[in-house]
Formats: sequence, C-alpha cells, structure tokens
Amino acid sequence: MHVLTSIKSGDEEDTRGISQRIDQFKGERGRNFQILFIGDRNTGDAPFHDRYILSKDSGWQVGTSLKDVGKGKETTISEISKVNKDEIVEPAFDRWWNAKKSELELENKEKIDYQEWKERKLKSDEIK
Repeated sequence: MHVLTSIKSGDEEDTRGISQRIDQFKGERGRNFQILFIGDRNTGDAPFHDRYILSKDSGWQVGTSLKDVGKGKETTISEISKVNKDEIVEPAFDRWWNAKKSELELENKEKIDYQEWKERKLKSDEIK
C-alpha cells in the first residue's frame, strides 16, 4: 500500500494522534506500507485535492477526507472507470510518487518521508 498525502495537516489535526495511527499501520503492514508527504515548499499544500483509493484493477474517488467518512457529513465514494484509473489517475499518482527532488524543486514542491514529516510537525507543534 502506498499513501501519498499533503505535508500540511488540517488546522485541528493532532500530530501525535496521526503518528500513532501511522506507526500502528506500519507495524501491522510492515514493508507493505509506504507513506510519503508532498507539498509546496512554503505552505505544505499538496499539488492535488481529490482523494483516491486505487487497487490493481479498480479505483474509487472519495468526496471528503478519509478521516471524515462516516462522521456525520454525507459524502460520496464513486467508482472511477478503468480507463480513467489507468490513463489519468494512476499516472498522476505515479508522477508525484516517483518525482525526483530536482523536478519538484522546479515547481517549488518537496517530498519527504514519514520520519522527516513527524519530526517537523512535532517541532512545529512545540513552537505553537
């Protein structure tokens, strides 16, 4: 499983809570779980907005943050066609997942691993 998410978290997000959930998932999945954080070098905003769940043969687009599914607000989870998954969504995911540092710098973006994200966020939380 590969997860690609924003460097910037929501305003009310608890870094320690997020880290505990990621650590638990990593413990359960081991090497079968990888997470990368990508975003604008200044704001941390991701270069994408939508949320997708992709498998080898299928894909779904989720209308809200995955953490909010089932928490009161109605949302949609829509299956995307195999053509759109294979020709649009997956190549976009692969582009950001595989982007080299030099390519990202040209777009004022950066990609960091979980450990660096966690250290930055905890340090930032201490300053607040």
